[in-house]
Amino acid sequence: TALFDAHAAGRVALPDDETQRTMFLMARRKLQDAGYDHYEISNYAKPGHRSRHNSLYWTQGEYLGLGTAAHSYWGERRSANTDDIESYVNCNEAGLLARICELPPEEIARRGECIMLALRQCDGVRIETLNAWLRCDFEAEYAQEIQELQESELLEITDGRVRLTEEGLLLSDSVFETFF
Repeated sequence: TALFDAHAAGRVALPDDETQRTMFLMARRKLQDAGYDHYEISNYAKPGHRSRHNSLYWTQGEYLGLGTAAHSYWGERRSANTDDIESYVNCNEAGLLARICELPPEEIARRGECIMLALRQCDGVRIETLNAWLRCDFEAEYAQEIQELQESELLEITDGRVRLTEEGLLLSDSVFETFF
């Protein structure tokens, strides 16, 4: 992006971690005070106006991506189309798929991705639902990780749901790494 290039060239300084934290929490509180629901790490909406499209990603829904650089998740397989328009058109005219990769996810990576996507939702996910998606007992399989994250006050399990705490939202990438 232009911002990345400007930062890499030393023309733009990014705020330090504490400033980013303060800005995130201030924006979160102001949006919530204005009636917006913080329903996903990077998304807010007025009641009844959550993104239905993105919800597919967070709830293990299948989707088909059409066009250059489009991504798909179908039948537990991820794929991506080429981002080269000429190559994409040539493949289509020849009756071929323009995929550049098709990845059957390894089980550990698939589970980690599933947990990461589910925990992006501020409400978290019901453990019974997560168990079905993971095809294992989440609390038994990840007991040590869960305990460490709860002790660090980054993750909580209440009323049969697992979710990030406010601090967990701020350190979500670190939490997600725990499950890969």
